[in-house]
Amino acid sequence: MDPAHPHPPTADLSAAFGAVDAVAVQCFSLYVPNKDRNDGEFGTQRRWVLEAVRLLSAINGGATAIPVEGGWVNQDGVLILEHPVVVYSFVTDAGRFVGELPRLR
Repeated sequence: MDPAHPHPPTADLSAAFGAVDAVAVQCFSLYVPNKDRNDGEFGTQRRWVLEAVRLLSAINGGATAIPVEGGWVNQDGVLILEHPVVVYSFVTDAGRFVGELPRLR
């Protein structure tokens, strides 16, 4: 850090990009798998993704679903390669979100 300028420069990204509303700083993400712990596909992923998008949109005003690829090691040490979908939503009203948590279980 430059001693003559002890504080790094900041940018007002909301203004720079023309945002008119407040910016949500918390993002809630769900990972919807397509396989179980035994590497079997269970075939209902699309239904759960759409339900998550509907629910998070109702709570936060919107949600986005993105297909991804990943892997994890199950209890038997077997690598499970899968194609989860990440559904995320920016929390616009923390009080409402907390009040709706039972619906997300």
